[in-house]
Amino acid sequence: MTTTAADRMWFEERFPELAGAYCFTLAHGLSPTEVLRRLEGREDCGSARVVHDTAAAAESAGA
Repeated sequence: MTTTAADRMWFEERFPELAGAYCFTLAHGLSPTEVLRRLEGREDCGSARVVHDTAAAAESAGA
């Protein structure tokens, strides 16, 4: 299944005050370290934990 930005427009419509401050990034088949590298993120700010927890949740859900 391929999704586009149009499939995610509900977020901006339902939460306009948050839409300018947040970004969803879907990453499949990448390690948390690789995701951070590609997004030029830093592990020391807690981002790696969020990425790791999200990946673990997706795995347990069978995604």
